[in-house]
Amino acid sequence: MNTSRVIAGVRPLVVAAVLSALVVGACRGDEDADRDAVAEVADLFARSEPAICERVSERFLDRYFNGRKRACQESARKDDAGDAAASGIEVDGDKATALVTDKDGDVRVAFLRRDGEWLADSVARTSPRRRPKGKAPDPADKGPKSKPAPRKAKPDEDRAAARGAVAAFLQAAKENDERVLCGLLSERFARRIVRVKSDGIARCVSVLKGQDLSALRKRFKGAKVEAVKVDGDRGKATLTSGVTMSLLKEGDRFVITDVSRAG
Repeated sequence: MNTSRVIAGVRPLVVAAVLSALVVGACRGDEDADRDAVAEVADLFARSEPAICERVSERFLDRYFNGRKRACQESARKDDAGDAAASGIEVDGDKATALVTDKDGDVRVAFLRRDGEWLADSVARTSPRRRPKGKAPDPADKGPKSKPAPRKAKPDEDRAAARGAVAAFLQAAKENDERVLCGLLSERFARRIVRVKSDGIARCVSVLKGQDLSALRKRFKGAKVEAVKVDGDRGKATLTSGVTMSLLKEGDRFVITDVSRAG
């Protein structure tokens, strides 16, 4: 078999898929619906509602409550959720994660989909907490520890950062700069549109290198950022061309997680 010939034949198809995803949002799928479904379960967890015990996996119950749903419900009733809130929903196939911030710090909750239903599967506290002597350990304390979260940016700073990411993407499309363009995508989005399981951004650069990106230039020609909304670490930018870009904050910058037609 002539491997180089096979690769040469497949490459245009991958390029077409990438451009299609970036120009018209062809890979959008049901990600938003999945994110909303995960957010519903994450909110139950954040509020420490007893109903969360109906939305957990068997492994979750076995690991934290010896398989006893009633113990889970009693624990939820006793817990003071305070101003706990869920954010940072990330969906990857049949798995997802969310960050729950409570009075003691941050907890990363992992979810899985079983028979079409999203269930909480495990928890891990990601920021240090101090537990008074004699207090029973929280299941989340079994997870790995990490450094405290960095200072949260002000809303205006986040909107400016999100707007800057989209503006840089538009400029990269105009200049046919595949490195900047692919670098402004989230790793998961890059993997999805290039259709690989790892190294999505690197593969995106490799696929688009030296290719004709006129379809991108034409789609975004004259487009400007019309409006930007940021909620926690999620953002949406609407362009004058009728395109909506979804964004995710990673560290101090925003990356693009989806491209679709507005509305």
